[in-house]
Amino acid sequence: VEGYHFDMRKHLVEYDDVVNQQRELIYDERRKILSGADLKANILSMVKEELQNTVATHIADERGDDQNLEGLIADVSAIFPLPPELNVSALSQMKPKQIEDKLIEQAEVLYEQREAEMGANDMRILERLIMLRTIDNLWREHLTAMEGMRQQAGWERLRHIRPVDAYKSEGDQTLTDR
Repeated sequence: VEGYHFDMRKHLVEYDDVVNQQRELIYDERRKILSGADLKANILSMVKEELQNTVATHIADERGDDQNLEGLIADVSAIFPLPPELNVSALSQMKPKQIEDKLIEQAEVLYEQREAEMGANDMRILERLIMLRTIDNLWREHLTAMEGMRQQAGWERLRHIRPVDAYKSEGDQTLTDR
């Protein structure tokens, strides 16, 4: 009986170690933000990546044959307001790379305008607050997902995979995707 309970505790510690390693990564990111790291470049890079993904989602090929420009405009407008000249007819005349470049340029212009309105110091504070809130929200979602994975990990035995290994692998992939 004692050996059984020892094995159970050992497995629980293995599962907890997976989350603890991920927690350390998240806490390191939070420490960087709180220590005053320059986040502007990171945020602009994330906006650029999001715009590239959005354009790729709505424009299927390089020639721009399969386009959903209305959907593209709607999705981009959820991120930032588009000027009237960036409408469906204007975008339909552009190649996908031109659309992407134009949207990224517009996002950067709006970011700089907001920074000029707020002041550089207040903008850095806002960046930190937004990044911390985003990390915290994603971390909570991740912990919820990890709990679900932990409950399902036992099924991996049917595939002759150690449940803890599957949990670690799937958890790392989920953390990377977020």
